[in-house]
Amino acid sequence: MASLNITAHGSQENLAKWLKSAAVPANAEVKEENIVWFYCRYKGYLMLNQYEKSRRLLEKMLPYLNAHRSLRIHAEVLFEKAVAEWNLEQHGQALKSVIESFLVNGKNRYVMFYTEYGVTGRKVLEAYIDWMKHNSPEGWHRKKKYNYGNVLHMPEADYLETILRKTRKEARHMQKNAEYQREERLTMTETVILQYLVQGLTNAQICQKIK
Repeated sequence: MASLNITAHGSQENLAKWLKSAAVPANAEVKEENIVWFYCRYKGYLMLNQYEKSRRLLEKMLPYLNAHRSLRIHAEVLFEKAVAEWNLEQHGQALKSVIESFLVNGKNRYVMFYTEYGVTGRKVLEAYIDWMKHNSPEGWHRKKKYNYGNVLHMPEADYLETILRKTRKEARHMQKNAEYQREERLTMTETVILQYLVQGLTNAQICQKIK
């Protein structure tokens, strides 16, 4: 799980190796005993830009989360599914997923996991806010001049604006980190191959290892 935080620990290689070494069986079902394993895998794929693989794992998790009502993880999984779908150019489906995420979120008013996906996360949130402005039955009213104390007491519009503001700040931080931007463009396979090259393996040896 520590390897998931590649921006802090520079362990993208370890993450890629772990994902390579622990393939998901086609018939694997999400259960209480392996939910963390699925959670780590889909987040790992997201971080390595393997969006289709991440989306498939996210969809496998949803029936379990629907049945067990783990609201925080359920809302997070739906939002990260939206992030994967947006990167796959499935914008309509991404909007549907983020709407479902905030419906599950309800009055819990989660914040942090909505802010962790840079520019894509920002675009997903902006699409949702735009949708809410046109579809909110109570209208779209912001009262940001008041001091609410925390997000639980805010009108919906101010709560979403708080998330969006934090997301924009995180996105700027990611863009300023040149090394992170460079590494983010590498695919999982490219990362593993580069590590083998550093170890001095020949092309034939690398081909044998990644078969």
